Amino acid sequence: MADNGKTARSGGRESLRKVSISRIKKEMSDVFYLSDDLVISALTADKNTTADYPTSIDGFTAIIMMAGEATVSIDMQNYSIKPNTIVFFNPDSIIRTVKCSSNAAAYLLAFSKSFVNEIQIDLSTSLPVYMRFGKAPVLEVTPQDVDEIRQLFQLIKTMLRSDKERYRH
Repeated sequence: MADNGKTARSGGRESLRKVSISRIKKEMSDVFYLSDDLVISALTADKNTTADYPTSIDGFTAIIMMAGEATVSIDMQNYSIKPNTIVFFNPDSIIRTVKCSSNAAAYLLAFSKSFVNEIQIDLSTSLPVYMRFGKAPVLEVTPQDVDEIRQLFQLIKTMLRSDKERYRH
């Protein structure tokens, strides 16, 4: 993603780069999206944009690591990410890739706060999950879980490619 001028360097210090769902869909390749509310994309080490400066995404984000390894800083705490790991970012979390292997590959799913409101998730059941990932954003899952998630992503991508608007929503 190209710099939009909101990132500045002064005296060796870096400022935070804010990224919207809309910007992700416009600037990343291999992106599937639903308006400015939902985006799915493949990530690779050569297209890593959070290594140069800290980033904050204006929405909820999940990254499913498929290959390689990375060290990611989330709100100034480092986490080791390897295959079969899911990382969750709350809106406005500060993210930075500290280290990334050349073969790193992952899927990214990001959705806006308004999308969450629109689909009317029952907060009484989702609040404990939200709180859990705020404290421990990395979840190790089985290869079978990752395979099922990959299948869901493929299904969502197929639906997002559909020209039938009712299926897309």
